Amino acid sequence: MRVTLIRHGNAEPGGSGVPDAKRALTPEGREKTRDAALGLKQLGVSFDRVLSSPLARARETAEIIVEVCDARLTVEIEGFLTPDGYPDDGIRWLMREHPESVAFVGHMPHVAALASALLSENYFEIEFKKAAACCIAFDGTPAAGKGCLEYFLPPRALRAMTRD
Repeated sequence: MRVTLIRHGNAEPGGSGVPDAKRALTPEGREKTRDAALGLKQLGVSFDRVLSSPLARARETAEIIVEVCDARLTVEIEGFLTPDGYPDDGIRWLMREHPESVAFVGHMPHVAALASALLSENYFEIEFKKAAACCIAFDGTPAAGKGCLEYFLPPRALRAMTRD
């Protein structure tokens, strides 16, 4: 099983009068997210399922990932991917559903906490830039601290993969 954690792209700033849950990707955020998704596609990444936080900026990011990587998929909304979600809920979902390859699209600090929980029994700090991707693989049933890091790519590296 492969779990790819992706932070949402650049969004409207907080405090701009737009409720947090409705903050959308900016035009530049959409473009950079699309370029990062093209980098994932260039790597040969594919997903069986794509899950997203219900917040607009994550959902829009997930829609771009689906459009670029496999338009036959639909974005599934999961509450455990909100910024204050619990990593254990994501791990339980993986143990229950056991997809071959899944993308979780969410927010800081949740994606970082989930990556830490999947990779180690001890919490450690990870910084996900906007539209960064981290792939964690499991040999058999996923469990906390049992994942193996396949790659952790900042958005700049993903975007660079699509340049000639």
